[in-house]
Amino acid sequence: MNKKRLLSQINPKPGISSIEPYKGGNHNFSNANLINLASNESFVGPSPKVVKSLNNSSYSINRYPDGSTFLLRQAISERYNLDVDKIVCGCGSDELIDILVRSFSGPSDEVLFSQYGFLMYSIAAKSNGAIPIAAPEYNLKTDVHSILSSISNQTKVILIANPNNPTGSYLNKIELELLCREIPKNILLVIDSAYAEFVTDDDYDSGISFVNKFDNVVMTRTFSKLYGLASLRLGWSYSSKYIAEIMDKVRQPFNVNSLAQIAGIEALGDFDHENFIVKKNKENLIKLKNGIESLGFEVMPSVANFVLVKFKNFSYSASMYDYLISKKVLVRKVTAYGLPDYLRITVGKIEEINLLLQSMQEFKNVYNEK
Repeated sequence: MNKKRLLSQINPKPGISSIEPYKGGNHNFSNANLINLASNESFVGPSPKVVKSLNNSSYSINRYPDGSTFLLRQAISERYNLDVDKIVCGCGSDELIDILVRSFSGPSDEVLFSQYGFLMYSIAAKSNGAIPIAAPEYNLKTDVHSILSSISNQTKVILIANPNNPTGSYLNKIELELLCREIPKNILLVIDSAYAEFVTDDDYDSGISFVNKFDNVVMTRTFSKLYGLASLRLGWSYSSKYIAEIMDKVRQPFNVNSLAQIAGIEALGDFDHENFIVKKNKENLIKLKNGIESLGFEVMPSVANFVLVKFKNFSYSASMYDYLISKKVLVRKVTAYGLPDYLRITVGKIEEINLLLQSMQEFKNVYNEK
């Protein structure tokens, strides 16, 4: 039998064929000389305690890791005063979100998220046979009433990034409380708080208090951003014990490697390093925002470690992107989010920001001369 003909008869689950594979900010760029301001990574890097612990680790790689991630969950529990049995760890928060979508939705069900929510939400829905539904945003911010009015009888999961990527905006405590209170109790609300540690505003809540109040709410977090452990892929969730037990049934048995567990424990214990990163991010965020605005470009408000910048049109933003690449500066196109006129730029070191601003000024001068 013709092999090609045989393969054409093997079809994936509904929805998978329509998935556009996720491409990170550094997709197709492995040049070490590039300044990467495209992936929202830490410009400081991990705690020295993490580096030391990994260098001194004598753990045998021929042994399986602790499948229960008990010591890591215990460290998270102690840090945030949470019930250890309500914590689940995963290979990044992406895996945990996929587990939740897979566990609570399926074919003909709807997974609801905000219009400019993280791209992986739609992918998680489609890969599990569910229907992705994007609720309209206004002023590049999740709109609670829009989310609520988009709920249907088929809605099973709602995914909210808070702060949101790529916009940098967030729902305050009052808005999030309203959302949690008004969502039907048979719908799972997932608050994706990947950038929570960067937010210093008093009206912000990472989601912990809402998990404590509402049984259908889950919060997810990551070690990739603030803690600088992106390559180790480590995340965690906090939920009711009931939901945590369901996630434990579905996740892979050894989904968090040993080095990631060691690094996570050490990272949680270095308060000085964490405070230093938050302080430096805030300082450099202001410099980045003010510098770009001084060039005449509009910068969306952000409480995370990146900014979303608006340009006059798609041609301008695409040309700016290409010019920055020529200057060895990599930023993030967000056309896939439906924002072709924008570029997302990660907060970097001062010298990196200076080079970025200089390059943007050069491009503006050249473009205006045409």
